[in-house]
Amino acid sequence: GKVFVSDVYEVKNVDLSTGNIDFEGSVQVNGNVSSNFVIRAGGNVIISGVVEGAYIEAGGNIIIARGMNGMAKGTLKAGGNIVAKFLENATASAGGYVSTESILHSNVIAATEIQVTGKRGFITGGHVRAGQKIEVKTLGAMLGAPTVVEVGVDPEKKAEYMKMQKEVSEIVKNIRSLQPILANFAEKKSKGVRFTPDQINYLRNTAASMETLNKSLEEKNRPMQELQ
Repeated sequence: GKVFVSDVYEVKNVDLSTGNIDFEGSVQVNGNVSSNFVIRAGGNVIISGVVEGAYIEAGGNIIIARGMNGMAKGTLKAGGNIVAKFLENATASAGGYVSTESILHSNVIAATEIQVTGKRGFITGGHVRAGQKIEVKTLGAMLGAPTVVEVGVDPEKKAEYMKMQKEVSEIVKNIRSLQPILANFAEKKSKGVRFTPDQINYLRNTAASMETLNKSLEEKNRPMQELQ
């Protein structure tokens, strides 16, 4: 394979000439990253130019000198921080902070802080979430898309909670669908109706399903209340 003098992989642009990049060290791009290309790095990814609708994942930090126009499909995932001149029509999540001069129609998540400072310092449209703090000069827009900003909730915990909520409502829906069947059987039994072996079998299965559902509802409710 290739021999690297240091653990930085350096390219001019990421496009058809390079293809996708997967490197365990850090990656340095001295130009731009084109749409639909992928960079995966164990270390940092540092880009001197502009990023289009590409997918970039770094164990460390992602630094984009010129900014990112994600064209509604570009994604950044950093174990550390994300620093970019601007984020536009992009999805970005950082295990640390996000620092940028403007965020436009983007979905941005930071475990710690999001700083939108610099000359323009605006967040317009999209969904921006931080665990501790969001700093911004201008928020929202007079016209156009709504801007949603959330602070103080660990975004991953919230996502987990929403997922649990969905699972619980699914279980409740199933329980509700079985209740009338069991009630109907109980009513017939009280009236002395005799059941065929098939019906008795079906009743047993339904009752067993009900028990399983009730158990898993109990199991899910506890962690859900803790998260809440």
